[in-house]
Amino acid sequence: MSLDYPEYVELKRRKLWLLSFLWRVGDIGYYIGLLGALIGPLCILSSFILSWIQSEPTGSFGRAMFGAVLIFIGCALIFVLSATLKGYARKRRGAYNVYQ
Repeated sequence: MSLDYPEYVELKRRKLWLLSFLWRVGDIGYYIGLLGALIGPLCILSSFILSWIQSEPTGSFGRAMFGAVLIFIGCALIFVLSATLKGYARKRRGAYNVYQ
């Protein structure tokens, strides 16, 4: 659960459904992007170790490296877009003065 979950609850209580939806999508995407961006470098490391262990390299290291870089870039984009959505919901929440 996010540390700023009470903000989401307050948005739901005030019936600001669009902002609460954007906050929720941003929060879920934030964690998906963060985990995926952490998995990408681990894939690179594992493909490097596996190609080093093999006595006859088959060229799979290049493909694995390309796939890991694509995973990292995709998840980093999801992370940035989701953080932007959540930031937008927070900024608009300030315009509605939720905590007064």
